[in-house]
Amino acid sequence: DGKIARVEELTRVPADVQDALITILSEKVLPIAELGREVQAVHGFNVIATSNDRDRGVNDLSSALKRRFNTVVLPLPATAEEEIEIVRQRVESLGRGLALPVEAPALEAIQRIVTIFRELRTGRTENGDAKLKSPTSTLSTA
Repeated sequence: DGKIARVEELTRVPADVQDALITILSEKVLPIAELGREVQAVHGFNVIATSNDRDRGVNDLSSALKRRFNTVVLPLPATAEEEIEIVRQRVESLGRGLALPVEAPALEAIQRIVTIFRELRTGRTENGDAKLKSPTSTLSTA
């Protein structure tokens, strides 16, 4: 059976690679000009790609490529508590995966990091006292 290929940061992929993806997705074939041959995809092959919606203008996707993907927008967590819990679970999972000593994630440090990221994303401190310059790229605690 075919496998799923994942392409990270699709809007950062050069235009020639994006063009090749159109052929791969529509015809399920990858021509390799240098070898004078092509590779046919096996049944079940598909592509999942990620991109940040704030990365517009890096390498915009053509309308032809956009039509070949179903777009799913994942919103930011609604509350700081929700984001803290996501980060805490992810830290625990990564710790287990790396066989680190079993230790509860430092909740206070996670809270500080999440607060910093949320303040930068909104351009305002948590208490509303100060405005911050928001970055132009996506900020994720993930």
